[in-house]
Amino acid sequence: MNIQSNNFLTSFDSPIQTHHVFGYMSGLQQQLGSFDYGQHLVVDALDQPGLTFELSDAQYHELMQAYREINIPADQWLFIDVEVDELNGVVGWTLVVLPYSLDYASYVIGCGYNREQVLAVFAFIGQLDSKALQSFMWALFSQPELAKRFVANPASRNHHHAYPGGLLEHSLECMQMVKAAMDQVSHFSKREKDLTQVAALLHDIGKTQTLSPNGELTTEGFNVKHEYYSLSVIADELKQLKKTYQQAAVALEYMLTWKLSDGYPKFIGANLIKAADRVSTGLQLREQAFAQLPEYFHFTQISTGARSVSLSRLN
Repeated sequence: MNIQSNNFLTSFDSPIQTHHVFGYMSGLQQQLGSFDYGQHLVVDALDQPGLTFELSDAQYHELMQAYREINIPADQWLFIDVEVDELNGVVGWTLVVLPYSLDYASYVIGCGYNREQVLAVFAFIGQLDSKALQSFMWALFSQPELAKRFVANPASRNHHHAYPGGLLEHSLECMQMVKAAMDQVSHFSKREKDLTQVAALLHDIGKTQTLSPNGELTTEGFNVKHEYYSLSVIADELKQLKKTYQQAAVALEYMLTWKLSDGYPKFIGANLIKAADRVSTGLQLREQAFAQLPEYFHFTQISTGARSVSLSRLN
């Protein structure tokens, strides 16, 4: 069991045939005198209230411990994503606290191609130190069309992560790389780490305007590069953030618009984001390029639209 934060818990992986159920965590029940499967988890899923799943004794106590440790703000609700096997037994679960209704949370998760990645984004927002920054992020993801495109769009037409859900995968990977780099040194405050990770997660948010979910260019994308939409997509929420946390809002504007040609960045995290973007892009292209080649191949090329990229590896 790995508790990621006060708002996120994951346990168990299994190769058996399973499916997921998402809903309110309505209760944990323990049958006295029973040792192995006298415990049950009750979940109120969308249009299916009162679903009951069997838990082992160990699972029951692990979930109960996680429930006791989780923080649930007054204006939010506790949800659970349950992985269930063919016999209705619990294989894995994720606890998450959200300010959304069950139907909306189910909608956003359902739009994504990787539910673990969607839940990881929710978990990240839940652990942000600044309530103002947290509210900014919740507000962004409360927009149905924006949320849908962010979790469902490819990251490009024919370059890197050019498949459904690629935008979320790439954005989350960049955010995780930035976090790993910042955690290695003591020069960043918790709030600067948080804000830089937010900027990393949102660095390609303009692609929600320039690409359609099927990877085709929109009218905007045909005429304007996605970088120019970064601030316009978040304009309303950014305006509100300036009222509650101006320093963060301005820093976010800077990191989302800074370019290498601008010279050394005022906020060092901007450099980390650019580096993570390039590494994530390169790794995915290399994975594509070598996917069908034997291990003794050390270099190859891959076409990305009108360009050809040469890539090497060491085995």
